[in-house]
Amino acid sequence: MTATVSGGRLTIRNGGRDTLSHVFAVDVRREWGVDWHLWERVGPGETREFEFRGRKERNVGRFIAAALVKSGLYEREAQAMVKTWESSWFGEDGVRVFYLLPPSMTDELLPLQITPKPAELVRVIVGRTELLTPEREAEVAAIVAELGSDSAEDRDAASKKLARHGRFAEPLLKRAMRQSADAEVRARCEELLKRIRRVE
Repeated sequence: MTATVSGGRLTIRNGGRDTLSHVFAVDVRREWGVDWHLWERVGPGETREFEFRGRKERNVGRFIAAALVKSGLYEREAQAMVKTWESSWFGEDGVRVFYLLPPSMTDELLPLQITPKPAELVRVIVGRTELLTPEREAEVAAIVAELGSDSAEDRDAASKKLARHGRFAEPLLKRAMRQSADAEVRARCEELLKRIRRVE
C-alpha cells in the first residue's frame, strides 16, 4: 500500500499481489471531528482517490469494528481491538489509511501452529499508513520559527502548538530540519528532537 495526500486529495495504490479489503481513508481534526471514506475492496495494482470534504463523524471506530466483524471476529473482539488503539487512531490529528490484510498475508507474517488443530481459526491484522501532509509540514516549519521569538508568550504558544502534533512532532521536525537551509532553524529542530527523545 502506498499513499500520498496533497491539497486535501488522497491517492492510494495497492502495489501488492493480494486484494485489500475495507480500506479506510481517515482525516482526524480534533477541533471538528473526523472525515473518512471506505473502499470495500482495492485489488492488486488498483488506484483510488478521495477528496476530503470536512465531513464531521466522531465515531468512525464503529465502522472499522463492523469491518472486523465481517472478517470473522466476534463483536466484542472487534470493539476491544478498536478500543485498544482508539487514542492513537482517532485521538491525534492526522491523515491515515487503515486496511485489513488478507488471511494469506497474516499467515505469512505471523505463522501459527496449534495442536490439536482448532475447528475454526480467525485472525485479522489491521494495516495502517500514516501520512505527513504538506499542510502539516508548513505548520511545523512556522512553529519552529515562532519558537525563536523574543517573546516568551509567543514561544509558549508555539510549544503548545507543537505538542498538539503528538507522536507526529518528531518526524515533522526531522523533515523541517532536512528542508531548511537556515543553520539556526536546523539547530532549533535538533534541540527539540533531543527534548522529545529525553521524554520518551
